[in-house]
Amino acid sequence: MRVAFTLALIPSAKGSYLRFLFLDEPLGSSDAERRNRIVKLLVEKLLEHFEQIFLITHVDIDTEDLPCTIITLKDGKVAEVKKY
Repeated sequence: MRVAFTLALIPSAKGSYLRFLFLDEPLGSSDAERRNRIVKLLVEKLLEHFEQIFLITHVDIDTEDLPCTIITLKDGKVAEVKKY
């Protein structure tokens, strides 16, 4: 996640802007308060630099008031799609 933040905040270091950010389980080892702060940072800061952020997680997060689409998988298949 640190690399993604660095690339987002210093795009000239890469030479171009990335269009999306893919995060696989960045919230798994955090408590609820820290998870909420990370998600808030993603929405408030990183969406300025990325068109899309893909967040893969097995933990519950508060999605109210987030500009997002949540895709829930069950047994490897799409079980539900919610757009907020």
